Amino acid sequence: MKLIIYTDGGSRSNSATEPGPASCAFVAFDEQHKYVACLNETLIGSNNVAEYRGLLLAVNSLDPLLDFTSDVDRIEFRADSQLLVNQMTREWRCKDENLIALQHQIREILAFYSGIVISYVWYPREENRDADYLCNLALDGNIIDNMFGPLPVKSKVRGISAGQLFRAGRLTESRPLRVDPEGYALCGSCKERLTNCKCPPLEEAV
Repeated sequence: MKLIIYTDGGSRSNSATEPGPASCAFVAFDEQHKYVACLNETLIGSNNVAEYRGLLLAVNSLDPLLDFTSDVDRIEFRADSQLLVNQMTREWRCKDENLIALQHQIREILAFYSGIVISYVWYPREENRDADYLCNLALDGNIIDNMFGPLPVKSKVRGISAGQLFRAGRLTESRPLRVDPEGYALCGSCKERLTNCKCPPLEEAV
């Protein structure tokens, strides 16, 4: 079975000379893309250091990950950093001393998993949103304490409509609502009458 691990890292001060607050994370799935585990942490470093630390965080978690899953014979690390992927596949040369040290540490740990095929694949940032979100959570002070807990997901709701509030009994609109020619109040989102609002219920709008 293949274990798929998305890694990411980011810094709010992308400078090698003056590193700032940064974070990294990983999210693991099985080959059916069923969620397995995730973890995040904070650090001080450049963006590239954070990307490497994300991979290192995942590599350091392999023992519990492999205990939790069964029959893993392949691990595919996916990242949106071309530098990380191309340096780990040895297509690009690594000249930064900090990155060389991290790379050596990663390879040293992975040497203990010689029976498992390891690969590195670049993925666009749009397909690495879970790990990216966990990085932002870490920078905001939200650190995951149980890697096998539920995967935090970013709310997809950009706003709550009047119709949703009306159906939930929570409509306290201070301004006059838009009405149709017959005088029925309309939902500003789906444009239907409040009693026929097509927006998802509040508990489903995540």
